[in-house]
Amino acid sequence: MHKSGRWSCEEHIWFVAAIKYYGLNWELVSRCIPTRTKIQCRTHAQKYFLKHPWEKKILAMSPQEQKATQTLVWLSSLNS
Repeated sequence: MHKSGRWSCEEHIWFVAAIKYYGLNWELVSRCIPTRTKIQCRTHAQKYFLKHPWEKKILAMSPQEQKATQTLVWLSSLNS
């Protein structure tokens, strides 16, 4: 059963995990969130990437570049 309206915290957590695993494949992402359609996932992603533009850049990187970027972010957080 698909629902409409605001995304719950649990749905959003599953969404973020799914896009990190499946990238921008909305069919596979929506399978991780049975309460949302692939269109709803794509629309949620558009809003999410507006608020978090670096996430879309990270998804476009190779796995090696992603790991290097995550390491740099982690190292910079140690200096804060």
